Amino acid sequence: CKAGYIFKKGELNAQWQQRWFVLDQTGVLSWYEKAGLEEGQKPRGTLAIWEVSSIKPVDPAAPCLIVLLHIHGRVFELSASSELDASDWHQILQAWVFSARAAVEAYHSQEEENCHDEEAKECGVSAVSAANVACRKTGFLQKRGGFNTDWRRRWFELDHPGVLTWYEKFYPESSPQKQQKVKG
Repeated sequence: CKAGYIFKKGELNAQWQQRWFVLDQTGVLSWYEKAGLEEGQKPRGTLAIWEVSSIKPVDPAAPCLIVLLHIHGRVFELSASSELDASDWHQILQAWVFSARAAVEAYHSQEEENCHDEEAKECGVSAVSAANVACRKTGFLQKRGGFNTDWRRRWFELDHPGVLTWYEKFYPESSPQKQQKVKG
């Protein structure tokens, strides 16, 4: 899809390093020490674009900077050699993020529709009634604690009566940390 040199700020070593980036047709962004190493070499790192929660808008004060926010809280800072190159990368990455988000939303929408149809058949009620009774959202979110103000990744479950439950890990693997009634 796209390849080129970009400067990347390290996660532990905050120095900017020039890396050869390759965005492939599956939506995986890989980076290598130099161009040409992608053939048969293990990349220095990878980022699945569907795991990017957002891309910060272009900052006029730093037009070459591209900032990717990962769903687990990591921030990827990249800097292109020109505004034109940065704009090109930004547009391509943004298109991939939107495309991935749309695919996930379509999948969940279809999954939820199928779930409500099955529940309606089992209960002998309309699909709308089943949706109202059994509407549940689950997934990982970042949560800040009351005493420990660090952000932590937790598995959340919101059921239809408005009870929000969160778990330290994926919910079948652990007992709930807390439940709270959500006011509607």
